[in-house]
Amino acid sequence: KAIVELARESGVFAEPAGATAYAGLKKIAKALQGKSVVIFVTGNGLKDVKASRGFTGEVHEVKPDPEMVKKLLRSIKVVR
Repeated sequence: KAIVELARESGVFAEPAGATAYAGLKKIAKALQGKSVVIFVTGNGLKDVKASRGFTGEVHEVKPDPEMVKKLLRSIKVVR
């Protein structure tokens, strides 16, 4: 869950071990309310794509054409 939320909210695609910092922060967020907090998310999701497969939605295959990518992102409401 932390991997997906972190990716959606910040654009960071974390590996499972790296997302634990974010998951831990979520558990103690109320105690830190009003304070500035920095977490380090090490690694990236590309290190362990198989582990993330169960968390992702539908996979879309797109030709390496910027206009096609924009069209897809608009169709799934990622960008306007």
